[in-house]
Amino acid sequence: MPKFLHYVLFLFVIQNSFGFTQDELQQLISDKGDQKLLEVIQLERDEYCLIYSENNFTGPVLKFQMLRQTTSSYDLGMGGQLTPKIFSKQENVSMTVVNSQLIFISWIDHRRDPEGDVYGQLIDRNGIIWNNEGIPIADVNGKQAEISSDSDEQGNIFITWRDYRTDADGNIFSQKLNLFGETLWKKDGLPVIQLSGAQYKPKAVSDRNGGVFIGWVDKSNSSGQLYIQKIDKSGTKSFGEFGKFVSNPSLKTEDYRLFFNRNSGLTIFYTSISSTKKMFVQKLQSNGRRELSAFGSELLSSYDNFEISELIQFGDKFLLLFTVENDGSKIIKAQFLSTKGFFNSSISQVLSNNCSDILNPMVSKFQNDFLIYWSCSSKAGKKVELYGQIISENLQLQLKENGAMFSDLDFKSSDKIILVWNSDMRITAFSDKLHNSERDIVTFAVTRPFEGNFSIEDFDVSFYDGLAKIRWISLHEKNGVSMVLERKTSFENWEVIYSIDVKEKSEKKIRYFDDHLIHHGNYEYRLKFIDPEKNVKYTPIKILSVNVDDEGFFLFQNSPNPFNSSTKITYKLLQSEKVKITIFNSRAEELFVLLNEVQESGTHEIAFNPLSDLPSGVYFYKIQAGKFFDVKKMIYTK
Repeated sequence: MPKFLHYVLFLFVIQNSFGFTQDELQQLISDKGDQKLLEVIQLERDEYCLIYSENNFTGPVLKFQMLRQTTSSYDLGMGGQLTPKIFSKQENVSMTVVNSQLIFISWIDHRRDPEGDVYGQLIDRNGIIWNNEGIPIADVNGKQAEISSDSDEQGNIFITWRDYRTDADGNIFSQKLNLFGETLWKKDGLPVIQLSGAQYKPKAVSDRNGGVFIGWVDKSNSSGQLYIQKIDKSGTKSFGEFGKFVSNPSLKTEDYRLFFNRNSGLTIFYTSISSTKKMFVQKLQSNGRRELSAFGSELLSSYDNFEISELIQFGDKFLLLFTVENDGSKIIKAQFLSTKGFFNSSISQVLSNNCSDILNPMVSKFQNDFLIYWSCSSKAGKKVELYGQIISENLQLQLKENGAMFSDLDFKSSDKIILVWNSDMRITAFSDKLHNSERDIVTFAVTRPFEGNFSIEDFDVSFYDGLAKIRWISLHEKNGVSMVLERKTSFENWEVIYSIDVKEKSEKKIRYFDDHLIHHGNYEYRLKFIDPEKNVKYTPIKILSVNVDDEGFFLFQNSPNPFNSSTKITYKLLQSEKVKITIFNSRAEELFVLLNEVQESGTHEIAFNPLSDLPSGVYFYKIQAGKFFDVKKMIYTK
């Protein structure tokens, strides 16, 4: 059956009582059949990846769509079915962003086994990277379900799932992949726990060192006790054969969240039920030692009935969003947490009794502020409207007390709505709104009016991975404003390395620039900004002292990237070594060896000039120098 992708533009410009304006409602995806929005991943600035499922005659099929937001519309990029050559039911999706370019997606697939197998796929803005049909991660007889995934900075991908291959109640298995789609642990998965009785609700979080923490709820000898296991980079269990218990065995664990930070270690939040629901927090060190009491510290003890909506980490702090009952209505509350409990005694009530029911409260973070949004079912009728609130890290409300209406479109309670903040603080909404008896994916923007004079804040420079990471915040940008970034070194005078001419208004925008450094020494940076009246101002000079050679072996990102004719690959050697640089395609097939010779210590550079018959696409380059090796991705466009 052919499918037709079309676009319909509905014009709704709504000015609400707080000054928010809803722009055009644009219908993005409207194939035959229903589309269910699963996730919106913001890649870079105004680029997004939409993950959604579509119902066809075989059942729900997993799809993706890349798009870029322009001034008044959207440019659609690559998109399609994640297994385009196979018609099979796909469900139970898990996603993790490997970096700003790569997205790993795993799901339960029924192409071979009616009970379902675990499959995975890696995509970027150019589309599918691995096999077009996805790669099997666990395709053994028996049901697999409840997938969770995470990744680390080294490009390791971790998946854990509930597996019924040897136990009808379900055990927990895990697998580790590299960016080439190769499984690094036992084929079809490493058994994390295999006991009689149900193990369920598996979750994974990387230890940022090639290993992973895995949690699950275990009913083999309790009503539902929470356990944690650490698997190191080689696939060896670190917390004994059966893992570490976290929760009280006399209480049933309802749900939990895992977070890892290099400074604070593993933090576990969980809710348990006896006669009432309670929330606890626990910390585990890398050796499994508990930092709090045996079952953690109790949180939210003053509420008899609460529901956790969102819990997100920023640095060593957390934002907890939860709903409570209040005189027959629900209200939303927000609380900032540390790993030892509340570190701010006040609780911010972000919604009062204006709603008879609150649906799908969610959080989106931008800079130091948090956008909290929810669907509100009015007491006066069945209409469902979109409301929001913005709070700062000190719990100060930035909108009116009960939140502001973002849209008064008549949403349904089943409509999923995801809001993201753009680089210019413009709020963009995506939804699988029911329209003409079919569920389509639509989008609209919510704009907050602003006023004030243009200014620069928080101009900062730091060094990481061979790059000077330059960041600043510009306030009240408008047409006619220019910004010029300048650099000075001991061997060069001030030179322009980056410039911007503002064309659109923006209340608050965070700006970035990465300066590739290959020589040690002192680097000075300053930002010149020119307002519409041509007044010129400079930020204070920031000085960066860099000793590139002190970092030892290192492989830089090729530059330029993407490239269309030639690119340069730069690397550093701590000592004299035989160096081999190899080029691979996206299927991990070796194409040719770019370099294979002994080189002295220091910084080196080699050009890669593709042959005329090399197709456009994603490629990888690998360096091997003694025991040091690294792999990076590059994009070739003719």
